[in-house]
Amino acid sequence: MRCLRLCLLFVMCFSVTAAMPPEQVETRPGLPNSLAPTDIDFQTYIDANQILMFVTNQGSFAYDNGAMFGKADGLYYPNGTNLTAIYAAGLWLGGKIGGDLRVSLAEYSHTYVPGPMAGCTFQDDRDEFKVYKIFRDLQESGFYDDPRPACCDQEQEQWDDYHNWPVIDGAPVDGAGDPLIIGDQTLWCVFNDAAPWVHVNSAGSSEGLGVEVQHTAFACDLPGPLGNTVFMKYILINKGCEDIENMYMSFWADPDLGAVDDDFVGSDTTLNLGYCYNATSGDGNYGDDPPAVGFDVLQGPIVPAPGHTALYLGEWQPGFRNLPMTTFIKYINGTDPDNAQETYWYMQGLDAKNSGAEVTNPITGEVTSYMFDGDPTTGAGWLDSNPSDRRYMLSFGPFDMEPEDTQEVWMAVIVGQGGDHLSSVSELKGTSVAIQRIFEDQYQIPERLPICEARVTTQPTALHRPSLDKTAWIPPEPDFIPYSLQINLTYSESAELAIGDSARVYVDADGNGFIDQDEQCPAAVTAIGGTFARNVTVCAIPEEELTQNSTRVAIYAIASKTIVDDNRKPVDYLHAYVPALYEGEWHNLAAGEQVPGVYYLEVNYPNPFNATTRISYALAETGPVTLTVHDILGRQIRTLVDELKPAGRHEAIWDSADMHGNAVASGIYFYKLAAGGFVEMKKMVLMK
Repeated sequence: MRCLRLCLLFVMCFSVTAAMPPEQVETRPGLPNSLAPTDIDFQTYIDANQILMFVTNQGSFAYDNGAMFGKADGLYYPNGTNLTAIYAAGLWLGGKIGGDLRVSLAEYSHTYVPGPMAGCTFQDDRDEFKVYKIFRDLQESGFYDDPRPACCDQEQEQWDDYHNWPVIDGAPVDGAGDPLIIGDQTLWCVFNDAAPWVHVNSAGSSEGLGVEVQHTAFACDLPGPLGNTVFMKYILINKGCEDIENMYMSFWADPDLGAVDDDFVGSDTTLNLGYCYNATSGDGNYGDDPPAVGFDVLQGPIVPAPGHTALYLGEWQPGFRNLPMTTFIKYINGTDPDNAQETYWYMQGLDAKNSGAEVTNPITGEVTSYMFDGDPTTGAGWLDSNPSDRRYMLSFGPFDMEPEDTQEVWMAVIVGQGGDHLSSVSELKGTSVAIQRIFEDQYQIPERLPICEARVTTQPTALHRPSLDKTAWIPPEPDFIPYSLQINLTYSESAELAIGDSARVYVDADGNGFIDQDEQCPAAVTAIGGTFARNVTVCAIPEEELTQNSTRVAIYAIASKTIVDDNRKPVDYLHAYVPALYEGEWHNLAAGEQVPGVYYLEVNYPNPFNATTRISYALAETGPVTLTVHDILGRQIRTLVDELKPAGRHEAIWDSADMHGNAVASGIYFYKLAAGGFVEMKKMVLMK
């Protein structure tokens, strides 16, 4: 599918001093000349898959400010219909500067302006401060390599977006310096909250925080969970030249799922998920099978945390941790925040209409920061009631930002649709688990490869199945859709895996006869149930760095790839094998054989799991080892290993119990290995 940005015959601008109900859309007549209405990008949307969603350069998404399709609703599902799952959504920020509370937001009016900051303040608007949109299929067809089209407006604008890609403002590029296209469509824009004259929404403050936001959105035209997902990355930079303390970042939504007045909302703390679903199976617009829609947190902002490790800008940062969703709040039409303090209370998970009082879970009687964290599919726990026109806010915080500090946050807008309103919640949560695993597999490795690459770049004839004694052929399941595969080595010998085996690739690039720490490849797979839990990029060691002495190769991995037709629909599967280097001597490690000089921590098996899971690891030398289990907040709940261990491969079993022997709840957990200066943490999912 290709999104063509259309020219509006007219553009409406919006201004309200309080939150307006969906039925009302106000114009803003008095914009300064530096931000004329036509310079606000109300026209760009992402539509690579089953979701069509508007993205603006003022902080809002899933909101059609210009009523391009005849209404302001901004997320259409399924794509190609007039059905909408979100009316409006946007980024909200709150924090304190010198003790003064400041709040910026994208609601029905916006307190952000397009463009980057300079000299601690905003810049006058320019044409290039727009939402850029680039296409995978246009790149592959050679469209971007051709001269600028002689006509027409649509084609010229598509060509211009690629060739005017604003690298100087922070737009991402690939290794060749070309615009980085992730998935099938990539959108990018930059905006900031430093212009005081846009701070007219009474839910915000009269001044901004001085934060620049670089926003990337992308999506994949693939079946399954990826086809119901739009990925969103936010880079926040404090360019206001003042310290920001006790800062919160929120994703706000007025969902209006189908009909306006029959919505419920909920949160799942184990999945870092906030969502909306229909109160019954009979929706006025969707009918008997209304979908569920939500925001799925993939990576939160980082805060100092001794003994922890955080993912930040593609690398692991010791001494920090990623914040999970820290609050989830709901309010209804008519109880919108009336001032910055009420907004900030909502961000903190407090009752803004009761002077910031704490919220109590009526089922447990305990104070909570997460409203409606029960399970609608089973009826257990605290559930929403009395359906109406809902708003919800998913937040992170608090954290501090000094001048020039940068935060990176990833989330996904996801949709699930089953046979009724409750099975849609199950579908949504299943999509959440799948997307989080895809994100973990693809983005927690140094290369930061495109998350939904699904193209065959190596012809099947270049690969062959070797005849090795200790191998087993594992065909893929028919509905298995791989995530990514890039083969950077070129020769063709390999080893295969049996079900349950784990694999990692090592290359002795300097030919010294040992696998040094820097020669570990960021690749690991686990064969589960006849398929492979994840596909990976194998060793990306440039050929020029290899020598004829590079013969000691632990060829110990396998991955699977979808072959697609001209329309990029799956038609067959190709098993690609990690190739050996050169044609001299090489070494296949048998399953479980230790590689000299290497520490590693494998993906637990099974994952997700019910009740018990096995964690395998290897030690390069004898020494003290700790293997611990942590909850989603980073708290250590169990020690599996704390003793001296010999070099070699080892295993530990976690029985899903804490240190007191009590069974823990379903959700996301982490396990961390520390040995000989090596520290690594991985995620696992317990599903009872």
